[in-house]
Amino acid sequence: MNPAGKYTFGLLSFLMLLFFVVISWDAPVSGDEYVHYVQAKKNILFYKTLGKDQSAFETPVSHLKLYGQSFDNLTTLLEETFDIHNIIRFRHVSNAVAAWLLVLFTGLLAAWIIGDKRAGILAMILLAASPRFTGHAMNNLKDIPFALGYTASLYFIFRILDNIKKNRILLVTGLLLSMAFTISIRIGGVLVLCYLWLFAALRIYQKILQGELKGHTKNFLISSVAGLLAVTLFTWFLGIAFWPWALANPFNHPLEALIKIHHYPTTLRQVFEGKLYWSEMFPWYYLPKYILITIPLTVLAGLMAYIAGAAYFLKNERFVYHIFLIVAAGFPVVYTIMTGANVYGGWRQLLFVYPPLVILSAAGMFEVMRKLKSAWMRGIFTIILVLPGLLPLGYLATGYPYYYMYFNPLAGGIRGAYGNYELDYYFTGFKAAYEWIDRHVQNERSPARVATNFLIPWYYEFSPAAIKPVYFDYYMRGNFDWDYAVVPSTFLSPFQLKEHFWPPENTVYRVEVRGVPVCAVIQRRQREDLEGYKALRRGQYDRARDHFLKALAVEPHNETALLNLARVYFYERAYAESKEVLNRLLDIYPRYEWALDLFGEIHFAEGDLKGAVKLWEDNLSYNFKFLHSYINLSKAFMAMGRDDRALSVLFDCLRINPFYKPVLTAIGNWYKTHGKEHVARKYLDRASNMTE
Repeated sequence: MNPAGKYTFGLLSFLMLLFFVVISWDAPVSGDEYVHYVQAKKNILFYKTLGKDQSAFETPVSHLKLYGQSFDNLTTLLEETFDIHNIIRFRHVSNAVAAWLLVLFTGLLAAWIIGDKRAGILAMILLAASPRFTGHAMNNLKDIPFALGYTASLYFIFRILDNIKKNRILLVTGLLLSMAFTISIRIGGVLVLCYLWLFAALRIYQKILQGELKGHTKNFLISSVAGLLAVTLFTWFLGIAFWPWALANPFNHPLEALIKIHHYPTTLRQVFEGKLYWSEMFPWYYLPKYILITIPLTVLAGLMAYIAGAAYFLKNERFVYHIFLIVAAGFPVVYTIMTGANVYGGWRQLLFVYPPLVILSAAGMFEVMRKLKSAWMRGIFTIILVLPGLLPLGYLATGYPYYYMYFNPLAGGIRGAYGNYELDYYFTGFKAAYEWIDRHVQNERSPARVATNFLIPWYYEFSPAAIKPVYFDYYMRGNFDWDYAVVPSTFLSPFQLKEHFWPPENTVYRVEVRGVPVCAVIQRRQREDLEGYKALRRGQYDRARDHFLKALAVEPHNETALLNLARVYFYERAYAESKEVLNRLLDIYPRYEWALDLFGEIHFAEGDLKGAVKLWEDNLSYNFKFLHSYINLSKAFMAMGRDDRALSVLFDCLRINPFYKPVLTAIGNWYKTHGKEHVARKYLDRASNMTE
């Protein structure tokens, strides 16, 4: 770079650092942060006790032993060492610095590949002006540092391969540290080692074809392979040095993590294209479509320009690095699609491919600008690029702190995405909701009972009241004792979102982004639904019915009261009345699993076994993890004399959830009925040793 270019590059970098620090200063915590912080505490304890404390290995729910999460570990260690009181702010500012370094390496790599400092500046602007990236820059201590390691690794790999015969110590050190850093966060970082070997092999082959080695091929190959092996081993052991579980078995445990992370055990049910899917069942195009509808149109325009000019780039003197960059941007996405890996929450888990995509986009724009000879044509092209770029900039100016929810015009913006795609999957709206409760509720004479369908301990641990919320299923909210509830739009029926059945009538505060609600504080207006539930459990159907009718007089769309009222009628064998109430419920929540399941029970009670089977099978085709319908379906097959099919259904349920007590009991009873006492006892004993 010339001095002026360096000055511009440096000034822009400094301004971006300020920008990232400012937006992260009071940013909300993400839904994952607390569990990663707790795991980091355990990891640090492992080192402090020289491996004696292995609580970090016990993660049956979070599975976090499979992650190195070195960045979380480092920030937590610094917080403990220097007694930093505002843990959340320190974590977020640290992540902002990582995001800034990522932008910096993106600019450096773009300037080096394209061969012009202005291209590097353009790439930095494109990345920083991408709301999805900027949103994660505030509080995502997994995906942002991982993307930093990935991009920095590419930069050092490319720089070293550009002149294999002569590599400066700083470049080699940068390569070792960046690759080890990537692996230390997530085992998928071994991909950069694969790139190193693949790109090195292709680069050496290119040199051989061009005759650059001239009789030194054999010696050069031997020294290159030896160097690559040394780098690989050093990177591997440095990468797992900050990962306790991997240190316990440096080869088997990372391999096990690689296999399990690919098909991550934790699955979520989220909205995609207006339908609810379990994350392992998303359509194959889930990732590419999410990328397409969430990155700025300007970046997409640059990518189209790059594709249009592909012939030029492949003739460029750095064409091999363009190929490497395309592989780095595209291979992870293609591989994820081809293998059916479990991904959710948009494409944040593949955020690391975005900087290479941005560089390709910048290259496409830059080349078009260079080919346009007249000033007026360059001006028109600039306007074409700048105008769509105003949309994400406008969102950055008005959408704080909900940047990561950005959708571009291809999805109809955030309004078009509402009810069709997940918005606040990281639960950032909780911050404003809990602050509202602290201001308006906890100053009341008696402490309020707060409930929520997702727990983030940091919010209530640091609130003035310090009251842990009750955890509930939103659609079963009437069965719990609470005064106020914090409920995000996540996990809810997309139909209810689009038809405005949520937030419900008793909402007292809404957290909105561009006019659409993403979180609500709900105030309880009546307790008749709770009293009715208590009476229902005691078998007092007359009292329960009266309570539910009173509840519905106040809240006619109360799903809990409707479902429980339908159950009362069912238990009283008033099947027509039960069906009528269920139809009311399905009008406000179509495909509600508990309602359809109860419909099946009514058909079964009326002797319509085929109708019951069809309802339960349809219910499971919509939600194959709705376990209660498996039990009922098995019951129907038993009544039809299809005992083998009944047992098969129960084992289908057991494979989904081996810890579901009702299915263990049902299997045990099946074997007992068929005279296989020994086998029956095995399942019944497992069930008796479990809690509900």
